[in-house]
Amino acid sequence: MQRNIFCLLIILGSGSMPILQASESAEVQPETMSSKPSLPVEILDHIFYFLRDDIPALRVSADVDQIADIVEKHLYHRIELGDSEMTPAQLSELLAVSPRIITYIKSFMINLSSKGSLSWLQMRPFEIEDLGPILPRLLHLTTLSLHADAEKRIMWSHLHLDFQSSFLACIRLPTLVDVSISWVKDFPLPLLEESPQLERLSLIGPFSTNSASLKQDVVMTYAHLQYLTIEISFALVEWLDRTNCTQLRSLAIWLLPDSSTDCIPGILTKFSKSLTYLELHSSYQGPSTHFLSLSFFRY
Repeated sequence: MQRNIFCLLIILGSGSMPILQASESAEVQPETMSSKPSLPVEILDHIFYFLRDDIPALRVSADVDQIADIVEKHLYHRIELGDSEMTPAQLSELLAVSPRIITYIKSFMINLSSKGSLSWLQMRPFEIEDLGPILPRLLHLTTLSLHADAEKRIMWSHLHLDFQSSFLACIRLPTLVDVSISWVKDFPLPLLEESPQLERLSLIGPFSTNSASLKQDVVMTYAHLQYLTIEISFALVEWLDRTNCTQLRSLAIWLLPDSSTDCIPGILTKFSKSLTYLELHSSYQGPSTHFLSLSFFRY
């Protein structure tokens, strides 16, 4: 991170001094001082794109007035709640003070489990409610993730109703193309019918098909879905039977020790016309958990 910041200071001329031209007698003249960036906006934007994972470097760069607008696009491109320092209350305050940031937020990750021994909900029971009014404001999302740890046993039905409805509002966004949900027990898969535009989908853990609400003779088509990651379960297989993914190119299947493999031939047959990449991950219990992974390509 320190090396990134040092390089940025050189590129940006320390935020106030332009880069010196290659000349033996180069001198800094008062009239050369400028409030504009030393490099074209397009180049700076490209540089900060590759620094999206270096949040400290982006924060330092955002303090430079000449490039603050460029940096903020990348600093707030992805928001993570749960394991990061930011809380829902802080995010709400940030959006109130700087509403322009809403247009920068493209990826939103909610981690319902902390790194500590207690669950995120137990440590901060009021903040899940705070997300209710925030999510509907994020109208430019392309990626949405809802994660929990398998040991936490967090159930969808136990989450606050305001959060549930707000999360559903995000799923309905026409801009949303990437959804990941893991270990939120009994999340109702039929809710995904609100997102026929999805291109990437990851579903790990126990889910619910909410059979009473399923339309028996209707197949849901995901015409744009190309990447699918699933953990085999009865609910997932039932959901897949009622979906049509004509453009699916990549499929990753996770098998738990007690997972049945009887359904795999049917799944592969279903997507055989479009599938070009397949991953199979199987775990088994011994002194420790081991994973066997196989990958297949079709050219």
